[in-house]
Amino acid sequence: MTYGFNELTGLRALIAGDEVPVSDLLIERAGWRVRRVALDVGSWFESRHALVSIDRFEAPRDDGWPARFSEDELRDAPAWEDHATSEMDLPPLIVGPFGMTVSPLMMSAGLKASMARSLPPEVVETPEGAPLRSARGFLGIEIFGDSGSRGTVEDLRIDDTWSVTHIVTDDGDPIPVDALRETDQGNFVIG
Repeated sequence: MTYGFNELTGLRALIAGDEVPVSDLLIERAGWRVRRVALDVGSWFESRHALVSIDRFEAPRDDGWPARFSEDELRDAPAWEDHATSEMDLPPLIVGPFGMTVSPLMMSAGLKASMARSLPPEVVETPEGAPLRSARGFLGIEIFGDSGSRGTVEDLRIDDTWSVTHIVTDDGDPIPVDALRETDQGNFVIG
């Protein structure tokens, strides 16, 4: 059985009768293994993501993703803070000193896209010290082959041992992760 990253993040974790949105998966890049699940436990006014070991989750179902821990354990789980600037904090338009207009929202979006391509987000470490990366951070990365661009990463395919087996391009082409090499610029090259 395989799952898509987009499919898993569309589910809700089923925890002691409560449903909690799944916001991201954290991957140990060296072996392409999912190690942690980020759950959105924040309120309307607070952004907070709890990190829970993938070992605490059962196989996903149609009605959600069952997890074996209590609400108290979830409350005490380590928090993962996404340090991205919130666009809601920025005004939609600023008039500069010479009458030119500038859009901080567009600048912020462009900066985020640029940083995502050039600086892969290594967000947390396992107890063994291996860096974990946000699976969401892989989306949109450009892939190159012998004949040029092969598209961008649209999804990740994950098997029932929680290993990423393939990345899926925006045209639906699955590429085995063993065939990929990451460049210093943050892109993938096949081969």
